[in-house]
Amino acid sequence: MIKRIFSFFLFYLLEIYLFLTSKDDLNFENIIIPLYPTIGIGDLIMLSPAIEKMAQLYPNKKIYIVSHLPQFISFSSDIFFIKLDEEKSISSNSLLVSFTLNIKHSKLLLKYKLCLGYFSKSRLQSNIKGLNKSSYNGQVDHYLERAISVIKLLNSKGGQELENEFKLQVIKYPKIQEETFSLIDEIEGKNLILGLFPQFDHSLWALNKAAEVINSLYHQGLIENIIILGDESDRNKSFSYDLMNDLKIPKEFIYNFTGKTNLKQVAYCIRKSAYFFGIDSGLSHIAYLSTKPVLSIFIIAKAINILPQNKDLLKNINTISAYSENELQLFNGFNPVNKVQAKIKSEYIEGSQVILLAKKMMTKE
Repeated sequence: MIKRIFSFFLFYLLEIYLFLTSKDDLNFENIIIPLYPTIGIGDLIMLSPAIEKMAQLYPNKKIYIVSHLPQFISFSSDIFFIKLDEEKSISSNSLLVSFTLNIKHSKLLLKYKLCLGYFSKSRLQSNIKGLNKSSYNGQVDHYLERAISVIKLLNSKGGQELENEFKLQVIKYPKIQEETFSLIDEIEGKNLILGLFPQFDHSLWALNKAAEVINSLYHQGLIENIIILGDESDRNKSFSYDLMNDLKIPKEFIYNFTGKTNLKQVAYCIRKSAYFFGIDSGLSHIAYLSTKPVLSIFIIAKAINILPQNKDLLKNINTISAYSENELQLFNGFNPVNKVQAKIKSEYIEGSQVILLAKKMMTKE
């Protein structure tokens, strides 16, 4: 309760500051887009068409993405990834744009001349005079729509173009960069890539249920090799060993590459394999753009709100969701996900449900 009161206090202080520092002109040298601290791989992928659109609308400006992530998307040449401490070298005569509903981006407001975006709560804020404000509702709006609303205020024609593409489900997503991973080239047969270790524990589906699914698919002859991917954290390595212990499959057909691949190699592995099965996570979002058949489980989010809005990509994506807007909160504003509820909701999804959908996906062709 105290944290919530304090957050609202900061929010109103921010509103006052933006009002007192408002400016008439839109002259700026560069565009700064902060994507930290919890903005992950999937978030950046979903926002990437909007970032690319900004580069098209402002061809003479450099765009700096402030992030903990490495550059793994093939953006245009004038979009650069920098770390938080490196932004100090960027001219203060710049436009700060925040798509990501993160109050921690507010500390950059003191540095840059102009600002526009979601710096707290879900209402667009700015110190640019004359802009009509709008808001974002995480319960019903798509992730990309918050970015479209920002662009529409800066450039109504450009924002409307992107919104029209969104509505027609023809959004173009930049390509994920790839890097050869020779070990995957040595594995012959129908490979199933696993991306079962999400960034947050409350997005996790029980690994013993995942093993039930994988065991069934293998023994039905639908897959031949299992490839486990994840980052190098001790948590994910531990998860991978737990999963392997639950798999009733000859060990020579299980390849644990957890901690052995970077993001570009992950993209390469997915493209070289037959199927992808995972939790709503960064790896799943990379898989969404691969045109491979994908099966993804959603625990804390509505799948329809965070999938790529492209008809050709969506036809390859199969989802099962435990989400119910009446029982579970999204990350929106200052309301945290209820972890106990997330755990309960994840139990609603049974292995048998996933097996049926996976079998349908794998035998469709």
